[in-house]
Amino acid sequence: MVQAQFGPRITRGVKVLLLINLGIFFIQLVSNFALNQAGIRQYSQFVQFFALWPDLIVERFWAWQLFTYMFLHGDFFHILFNMLALWMFGSDLESEWGMKRFVQYYLLCGFGAGLFIFLIPILLNQATAPTLGASGAIFGILLAYAIYWPDRKLLFMFIFPIKVKYFVLIIGFISLYLTFDQGAAAEISHVGHLGGLITGYLVLISGFARSSANVTAARTFKSTWNPVHRFKMYRQRKRWLKQQKEQFEMLHMEEKVDSLLDKISREGMRSLSASERKFLKLASEKMGDNKKGSSHFNKPGMPH
Repeated sequence: MVQAQFGPRITRGVKVLLLINLGIFFIQLVSNFALNQAGIRQYSQFVQFFALWPDLIVERFWAWQLFTYMFLHGDFFHILFNMLALWMFGSDLESEWGMKRFVQYYLLCGFGAGLFIFLIPILLNQATAPTLGASGAIFGILLAYAIYWPDRKLLFMFIFPIKVKYFVLIIGFISLYLTFDQGAAAEISHVGHLGGLITGYLVLISGFARSSANVTAARTFKSTWNPVHRFKMYRQRKRWLKQQKEQFEMLHMEEKVDSLLDKISREGMRSLSASERKFLKLASEKMGDNKKGSSHFNKPGMPH
């Protein structure tokens, strides 16, 4: 009997992260229930202690919140969508990297997003608000997934099929815009999303991807997402096109010179017009310079 499988197989690291997030969410539910029973309408001490409160980090130096906030969630749908994304995109990445490397990447993206959540409002003189949730780490996972499998498709808004690489670009631009939009919804940490993407990018270009087992994907990352490499490739291609143009012009010049030399052999030098004489002189100088420095024409992207 053939069994159909919905989504990727849950890998070990993803399973551990799922259980930790779900376990902590259960603790939140219990503490919130206790507060509601007591008629208290405020954040539980658990959330106050472990969510990311920029003011508390500054005033009391509760720096652990930069790390612990990513394991707390606001409500059922918040944790549902984050954990679905962790499973659907994280399992394939863990299969490529292994559990240790995958968990390291997840935690680094979450921590980096926490730094953005803490620092950016201070730098932009924006109001701070408590933040919780794994979205920053999830956005880092999305970026890595788009690098390894850029042409895979997902349903944007659960309706429109779109390639993963375009989806990540869209959410990246949206997060960037809303980070600087003072009127953006405060209940969504757009700066955290942006921070997860940027942290993931920095981790990957640092050599994280190149040291993984998937060498092909690492090369794809370097050629597709690394702006320094893309600029080098652009300059190399531009130089190659210039060389090709010069080579074509030289061949055309040689053909015209041969034609004029044939004319001289048949009719003599006096048969040449002033413009033809000028062309022969310029061609002689240019062809002489070309012989002094040998040219090599290489296809762009090929090793020298």
